[in-house]
Amino acid sequence: MITQEFPEIQEKLLVYSSYESIVPALQEQQDMYDTIFFGGPSVYRFAREKVRQTTHWVAFPRSSNNILRAIAELKLLGVDITRLSIDSYSQNIILEAYRELHIPTDRLKLQIYNNMEDKRFPQKALQHHIKALKEGLADGCATASIDVANEMHRKGLTCVPIIPTHDVIRAAVSNAMQYHRAKSNAKAQIAVIYININFPPEHSLLLSDEYSFMLQKMGITKEIYKYADRISASVAEESLYNFILFTTRGAVELETDQFQKFELLRWMQDVTDYTISIGVGNGETATEARHNAFRAMLKAKGHAGNTAYVMLVDGAPVGPYTCEKKETLSENPQEAVQHLARQAGISANTIHHLYNWSKKIGTESFTSKELSDGMKISKRSADRLLEKLLNAGLASLENSRIISTRGRPARIIRLHLPSLRE
Repeated sequence: MITQEFPEIQEKLLVYSSYESIVPALQEQQDMYDTIFFGGPSVYRFAREKVRQTTHWVAFPRSSNNILRAIAELKLLGVDITRLSIDSYSQNIILEAYRELHIPTDRLKLQIYNNMEDKRFPQKALQHHIKALKEGLADGCATASIDVANEMHRKGLTCVPIIPTHDVIRAAVSNAMQYHRAKSNAKAQIAVIYININFPPEHSLLLSDEYSFMLQKMGITKEIYKYADRISASVAEESLYNFILFTTRGAVELETDQFQKFELLRWMQDVTDYTISIGVGNGETATEARHNAFRAMLKAKGHAGNTAYVMLVDGAPVGPYTCEKKETLSENPQEAVQHLARQAGISANTIHHLYNWSKKIGTESFTSKELSDGMKISKRSADRLLEKLLNAGLASLENSRIISTRGRPARIIRLHLPSLRE
């Protein structure tokens, strides 16, 4: 397809037998090419963790078109396509493919395995498919892993690979060509990305948060420099909490799909419990671009969660742009605490302090003064903390208590933290 539709492109296949084997290939050869295309997001994420990106990288997306192709192939094999075992793809993308076929979702009996973060994913996916077929829960399977597909065929089980369609590949190649045209445009305007880590005010009072912050700061810094490599940007660390990236408007437009999606927000969500505010600005000069980016960042700070705004020359801030929240509260205590921290916009250590302190005093109901004394923070910080808990639904107003003959009654707040294992 590339040879026929993009004759100006010279392509080469970098074939690998395992994720680990792509590391030396990329380290030695990536600078020979304008763009490296990865067959899917998983191998792309693995490579990004192991290899410094020095050229343009693109991953073919997990599109519902790819699922449609696999479903059609299974249908031609005589398989009941309402009873399939599918891996790698989210339920939303899979259901979108079935809606394209006008198949009601209530007719579907699908067995889905998409825990892509598991390092043993191929083995787990293979076990999932074999169990589904042998127990009669599915009549066929579709997999994005060639190893799984080969093993299923070896066992004589019905399975088809989920691979990108020509349309998906065509769109990715076209976008890559636009990216390189923009980079070669000498008239490209300067663009600045202003990144602010929204560290909670309790940091200065709860000293144990400093260690947590510095650990996460290292992860944040790593992701930002990777992102800078991706868009050929230079990085300036303005302060402990702020980063400034200088690049071109064309590069940012292509990376963000015309300022419509910000993958960096999701990257940040994966490495820190604290929220990130991003402002993108452009201008004829670096000073003008930085000023617009700073104004956009301040606009983003007015929102809870990881948020980005864009402010172009002579334009008002556009946004907010956010990333999807993680789906459910994990049964893992550490992940549960981090989820609650993000929900309230406070640090994970503050959640730990609250939980341990309420257990120690034997009650989940207290006044702001009692919270201030118990956690050894100022009354003002205690009030701010309670407001965040109330807004996040992690606390409620129970009633009021008269604690002196003068002044207003004190509010009694009841904490609503889920029970966590020690």
